[in-house]
This record gives sequence, C-alpha cells and structure tokens, in this order.
Amino acid sequence: MPDTSYKSYDSYMANLYESGTSSDVQVKALGTTYELHSLLLKRSPYFKCLIEWNKEKNSSDDDTLFNEQSLVLNVELDDPLITKDSFELMLKRLYGIHDCRKEKEIRAEMIATAFFFQMEDIKESMLEYWLRNSEGTRGVIRILQMVDSHDYGKYGTRLMNKCKRFLYDNGWKSGYGAWLGIKPSLIPEIVNANEFFVPNEFERIMFAVNILQDSEADDDEIELAITKFRESFSFFRLKYSQQRELLKQRLPSGKIIFDLSSFRGTTAAARRQSPPSHNFAILVIIVILIIHIRWLM
Repeated sequence: MPDTSYKSYDSYMANLYESGTSSDVQVKALGTTYELHSLLLKRSPYFKCLIEWNKEKNSSDDDTLFNEQSLVLNVELDDPLITKDSFELMLKRLYGIHDCRKEKEIRAEMIATAFFFQMEDIKESMLEYWLRNSEGTRGVIRILQMVDSHDYGKYGTRLMNKCKRFLYDNGWKSGYGAWLGIKPSLIPEIVNANEFFVPNEFERIMFAVNILQDSEADDDEIELAITKFRESFSFFRLKYSQQRELLKQRLPSGKIIFDLSSFRGTTAAARRQSPPSHNFAILVIIVILIIHIRWLM
C-alpha cells in the first residue's frame, strides 16, 4: 500500500530532503555532506552539468552503466557571499520547498548563490523583490558592491542601476556614516554624478571627503578616487573659507587629501583654453567708441 503518512506533497518533499531517503548522490560543500537525489539536483544547470560530467568520467570503456549511487560531488564555492544558509535554501528550492521569509532576510547571499548555480527562478524572485522594495543606504551599498565585484550580466546591470538611483535620491540625506565600507572607486562615480542630490558643490566634495576619511581602503585606492574628483571639480569657484576648509582635510594616516598645487595645473590649463572675459569686454567698448565717433563725423 502507498505511504499515506504525509499530509501533502510539500511535506513529502521536505522529508525527502531532510532524511536523504533513497539518496543516490552525495554533495560535499561548506564542510557538510548532503544526501541528495540526482533527478532533483538536475533542475540546476550547474548540477546537471556536474553530474553528467562525472557520469562520463566514471563510465567504463565497455559501456557498462554508471552507478550513480557511488557519485560524490565536491563543490568548491569561491564566492564569500555564498553561505551555508543560502546554499541550503537553494537546495530546498530544487525540492520544491520555498522559504520566502528566510530568503529575503539574506537576499544578497541568495542572489550570489543563484548566479553560481544558475537558478533563474531565484535570481528573478530576489531581483524583483529588490526592484519593488526600497532599502536603506547601508543595504543598497552592500548589494551595489556585490554586483560591482562580480559579473552578473544583465541582471547585475538592472540591480546596479536600481542601487544608483536610490543613492542619487537618498545618499546625501542618509549621511556619510551610512556609506561605511563602500569601495573608494565607486564614490566619484556616484557622488560626482549630476543626478546625485546635494545642496551645493562644496557639500558634494566634503561629503566625498568624509566618506574617504572613514574608509579602511589603501591610500592608493583613495588617491585614485580623489584624482577622479580633481578632474571635474572647480576648486577656485569655492569661497575662500571653503577652500581653506577643504585644504585642511587629511586621511587617518595624516596624508593631505587636497593641496593647492594639485588644482593649479588643471585650472591654468582651463584658463589657457578660453580667452579672459575682460579682454573681450575691452574689445566691445573699443568697437562701440569707433562707431560713435564715425556717427559724430
């Protein structure tokens, strides 16, 4: 007689995952061995490829059937965002078990895990959740850095643009303390954008300076970010008091962030590219005088 002890298909699948009954594959990952089932694992393109590759590798020359009961898969996870929790939630998805609440609590880890194991449904659900729900600046920056450091294709681009739009509108209002941990290379890209809301240009540069002062990155990374700001920042348009305030800023190491000589070269070049405005005014006055004299004659 069929086993009728399970109230539903979901409870049956949950028990199958937990108990490992009739398992034909061992998966070793993150220090744990999982007794699983190849038929369900193959729902993941990653596992499907891995199982089929092992099948070809272990098949004998006389074409005897491959015994999947002996199959052991060692999975090396090189992405630090993939945790034991996100990995197990992904495995449960393969068994048809969805724990939406837990998945949303660790959405960054779930996105990283979904990309590694090529789980399109998880990627879509996590990305859609992000697109529908605004998060605080800290959470947005965490996701932004995850996407920036990995190639997540078009899904990564969508999420990157969503994060940038959020920071353009809310980044300055959140205060620079909420930006703790952001990569220095991302600061000019976001804070220097025209779309970034900030009251004035002095507030823009000081906001970036405050973030860099709290950064734990190497001085070389910080210097590269500062250089990008210099390329488009007009120091001599600031008030004298603002210039003095900016030139006083230092990194925790004691290194001066900006010095006057770093601005003089770019400013002099800009001046050489356009004629002084007072020369043009003098020329206009001379032309008017000549016309007036001729009219009197």
